[in-house]
Amino acid sequence: MAYNSIKNHNWFPLAMEVSWNDYWDFQLADTKLSSDYNSGLVKDCLISYIDTSDDECFDGNNLLSKRGYKWDKSVNKGLRLEHIGVTGMDNGLIKFDMETVTNKEFDELFSQSVTDIPEGDTRLRINSVAGNNGRFYYGNSFMRMGDENVARLNGGFFQGFFRTGDGCEYNVLPSILDTSWGFEVTLRRCDFENESGLPRMNDVYPDNKGIFLYIGTRSENKWWRYYNDDTDNKETSDMTLYGPGMEMVSEFETDNKFLIFDRTKDGLTVYDTEEGEDISAIITMPEGELKENPFLVYHRGKGGCCVYDDIPDSMFEGREYDIESDLYNNALAFKVKDDGSVGYQYLVRDCESEDRKHKIESEFSKPGMVPYDEWAVIHIRVDSNTPYPSKSYNATDLSGLRMRIRIYVNGRLVFVSRELEGLRLRNLYDLEERQEGVAFNISVGGGTQGLADVVYQDYKEKFHKTLPLEESFGGSFSGYIRSFKFYDCGLTFDRIRSNAIFEIGKTRKGKI
Repeated sequence: MAYNSIKNHNWFPLAMEVSWNDYWDFQLADTKLSSDYNSGLVKDCLISYIDTSDDECFDGNNLLSKRGYKWDKSVNKGLRLEHIGVTGMDNGLIKFDMETVTNKEFDELFSQSVTDIPEGDTRLRINSVAGNNGRFYYGNSFMRMGDENVARLNGGFFQGFFRTGDGCEYNVLPSILDTSWGFEVTLRRCDFENESGLPRMNDVYPDNKGIFLYIGTRSENKWWRYYNDDTDNKETSDMTLYGPGMEMVSEFETDNKFLIFDRTKDGLTVYDTEEGEDISAIITMPEGELKENPFLVYHRGKGGCCVYDDIPDSMFEGREYDIESDLYNNALAFKVKDDGSVGYQYLVRDCESEDRKHKIESEFSKPGMVPYDEWAVIHIRVDSNTPYPSKSYNATDLSGLRMRIRIYVNGRLVFVSRELEGLRLRNLYDLEERQEGVAFNISVGGGTQGLADVVYQDYKEKFHKTLPLEESFGGSFSGYIRSFKFYDCGLTFDRIRSNAIFEIGKTRKGKI
């Protein structure tokens, strides 16, 4: 009866492929549909595609996605980051020679550097990671291999941001996992000798070797040490920092005259304005505990602050900035181990430990799934098991969300994760100008540096403290990378296999 039902209600017979991951899993696929996707690149919901063999994807030593692939909700109203020097020195986006730079030159780089991306350009940009402190060697280069151009990684990787602020001005990849995503990387793992006198991050953190993809925040908040009294210096160049207790700050514009009169530096009063005259002020407010109502303090006594001033430290409750609150469910990496197993590392909150607030969830496939010194296509499908409550969401309160990760190697399913807490990509708890380019990052060929190569306004100061991102995600893939794809949907088995056939076929060797 079952046979007749299949025969009468399906035009084409069904083919079966068996894959193995600690269990037998039967997958059914329409043979005609499969044949339509067995000889070329699958373009369904492909929203970002970097191919190192395409000249269009190069910008010096950095990489760009192809113009023909775009997220349908992407936006770029003309991005201009005027404070990128504050954070861009930490991963080498802005480079300088620490031994020869003058104080004036450094101050200009730190306080006046600007990054522009022309309006309408929604390509993903990933930059070759470097460090200005000379702590680690980040070896990236490009070379010909047969008829293909490939990236050779020996300690280095590529990294870039895909969204700023609330995403209304610049957002080129989705940040909300509401259904399914697909990441695909074509790579060839092998080992190289260290080509310099500096250690690679893999040498210092060998457990992180093999990370080939990362998504999340690029680093912790570099200003945590100021908030938590780890230094006597409370100011940056042209920028006043808040004191301990700040959890979140925001700015809003108001034309409420009762909040402005007699509370400005110019002493604006009801007698100084004409009827109907437009006046407004930008007010900076913390979302945290205050000792006093700031509106009762503005110009109420000698030395009182005005609405254009930052709120002074004395008004905050004495609670320290929680650096780890930025990281929970905001750091996810995928890794190939030396034994050929493939899996993930994920930073989540640890509610049971008394020593630390976070833990690293990780799972891996059986060994031997990713071959050594051969090209392999790794496709990662991430499925949300619970839909987001709305398009407008609070990324700090999504404890009920869940996801599951499936990993395919050369078109075959080799790993299925347990159910995990959902990914919550988000901004750091700070003003936007102090974290430009930090949140909503993606790395290809490696993890992230964290604050391993942090540069402060006093660039001669060698301040360093190992923090969670450096410790657990500071590492890179060793070998060659040829392509990266981002799908805004979950590809079916036949499409994943078609991509593998397409990519391996480009090497003119290897079988699927």
